[in-house]
Amino acid sequence: MLLKPPFFIATFTMRYFLWIMPLLAISWIQTGCTHAPAAPPPAVLRAVPTDPTTPAYATALLQNYTYATGRLIFNPQNIRLGSPTPPKNQFQRTNKGVQLHISLNQTTHDWSNQNILEYPIEDGDHQLYAFMVDSYKESIKVPQAVFGKSITVRQGRLARSHPIVQPMVLYNMPLGQYTLAPNDSILVDFVLLNTTLSPEGNQVELQLDDQTPWTTTEWQPFSLHQLQPGAHRMRLTLRNAAGQALAAPVEGNFEVIAPAENQ
Repeated sequence: MLLKPPFFIATFTMRYFLWIMPLLAISWIQTGCTHAPAAPPPAVLRAVPTDPTTPAYATALLQNYTYATGRLIFNPQNIRLGSPTPPKNQFQRTNKGVQLHISLNQTTHDWSNQNILEYPIEDGDHQLYAFMVDSYKESIKVPQAVFGKSITVRQGRLARSHPIVQPMVLYNMPLGQYTLAPNDSILVDFVLLNTTLSPEGNQVELQLDDQTPWTTTEWQPFSLHQLQPGAHRMRLTLRNAAGQALAAPVEGNFEVIAPAENQ
């Protein structure tokens, strides 16, 4: 009789063990053996060869302008706004031809293939930038076709306008929304003001979201590949050879939209 309680406990323990083990095994399979989805590959930035049509814009000039009562008037020379760019690369082409890219304080971005445009500017101090882009919205990389002025507007009229003299990098692309097929890429482009780039001199750092930055010592366009759908940010910083920032970073936001499944 003294053996019954231990025998009963052992039997109950064995039955409980046999009953619980399959449940533990299933739980282990569902948690411990299930691998997390693989992280998407990082985006890839590739240099684009210099466009052979660029020499056609070598004498382009953009320096003179006026502003009054909400209207900007530019006087581009040796180039015709609206003229088409011959096919040259893999980027999306617009039907606007050569355009002005106008930016106020590097926070707004507007395009026009007309030299006269309605552009209200609030009273106060501002930095006005303008440069020309081709049919692909790639900047025309000619220093004298880049415009930077420190201005003051009072009562809707231009009260002061002085050239910006410090070295700067201006943001061009990417901006807006993109619907990409698997092999499509996005243009990454910037503009230099009052500076040049070289391995021993100033450089431009490009950073997509929080990825490791890229650095370039050439004023040239880039193509961005393997972008995941969603919102993205490209940040540009002009640095000297020691890696010190010469101006505050500038950035642009854009969005990649997944193509419809039936396309």
